[in-house]
Amino acid sequence: MMNLARQLRHASNLNSFLEGVLGMFRPGGPEFALRHVVIKRLPLDHLTFRGGSKNVVLLLDRSLALEKEITLPVAVRNKAYDAIGLKLKTTLPMQGRALRWTHLRVPSEGNFDTYQVLIYKQEFLDAVIEQARQAGIKPRRISVEGAETPLWDSEPKSQGNKRFWAGASFLLITILATGHAIFLGMRMSGLEHELEARQSRIAALQSRIEDAQSRMGERNAHEDIVNDQIRKFNAQSRPLTLLSAMGRDLPEGVWLSELSVLSDSIRLSGFSTADVMSVIRSLQALDWVSDVRLEGPVSEESHTGQKRFDLRLRYLPNGYDR
Repeated sequence: MMNLARQLRHASNLNSFLEGVLGMFRPGGPEFALRHVVIKRLPLDHLTFRGGSKNVVLLLDRSLALEKEITLPVAVRNKAYDAIGLKLKTTLPMQGRALRWTHLRVPSEGNFDTYQVLIYKQEFLDAVIEQARQAGIKPRRISVEGAETPLWDSEPKSQGNKRFWAGASFLLITILATGHAIFLGMRMSGLEHELEARQSRIAALQSRIEDAQSRMGERNAHEDIVNDQIRKFNAQSRPLTLLSAMGRDLPEGVWLSELSVLSDSIRLSGFSTADVMSVIRSLQALDWVSDVRLEGPVSEESHTGQKRFDLRLRYLPNGYDR
């Protein structure tokens, strides 16, 4: 298994290396330095090509184009040219067969990209190419400054040139690949020892991680037990806390004859020398009480003048926690 993984890794490295070398060569040979010439109008001014070269890129001014703005999802960014083409074919006359376009991506945020699409007539491009050739120029391509794709690109016509560079590329790639394989073979032994040492360290670290996870699980279980005990204690001591609070917070001239602690409220009965509504207001003002209501009528003792009342007092979700 280790040998297979190593072979796959070496194959991947070799593939990346060869791709880098292949990128040095174009099908028709290397592309020498290009000269860029800006075209702003037709007919072409011959002074534009003074001191010119055969390796010329003609850059069309954006003012010569019909501009459209198109929005596409970010997911199709690598296929933006094709996606733009599909959209244009549904909106342009004759599905855009007599037109050529290129695009520039406008910086934007989010899940959509915005593109400036520059559209030119094919007959205009043909005229540019013809006038350039009449001036003794063989344009390599026609584009717009900053555009992601050219409007027109010439291809090398010399088959002998193609064969020469193809043969040279193959020979150079063969030499470099052979040297790379020899270099990998020299390093293989050292890499095997290094891999074994790293695997040993990884196994030791994995063992320590498992021990730490086991101890953490035991500690979490103990904390759960303690927290459960605390919750039970708080639930059992809650009625005592509320009774103590009632004795501390009742207004003067009020005493209770009966008190019941329910899950979310306290039901109490008692007597007051003051008006019962003032008792309700005093209880309602307590910071741990949410609502106070009468349950039944208020009666008055004939021989003492005291008011007898029945109240239900609802407390806040956390109850009395002072």
